[in-house]
Amino acid sequence: MPGEEYDLKYAYKAMVILASLATIVMYIEGMLIPSLTEIEKDFGVGENQVSWVLSAYLLSGTVLLPVVGKLGEYLWKEEGVIHSRAFLRHRRHHD
Repeated sequence: MPGEEYDLKYAYKAMVILASLATIVMYIEGMLIPSLTEIEKDFGVGENQVSWVLSAYLLSGTVLLPVVGKLGEYLWKEEGVIHSRAFLRHRRHHD
């Protein structure tokens, strides 16, 4: 937008954080898939039933993500900003 400054350093930090979050989610999903055979053995269910574990995990994450986001936006917005700034300030002084 005209007249507004764009902080490129902040944008790079945000991009790194978002990329790392996506990687973490990918690894969590990657750990669930190999463990499906163990879940199948432990609970004594078949392949059809254990496949619902992955579906339920993905569906619950998809549904809860916007809900938690809105709750964070309404309830903890200012506190979250304060805590994240304090964390970044603490990290900056110790790096």
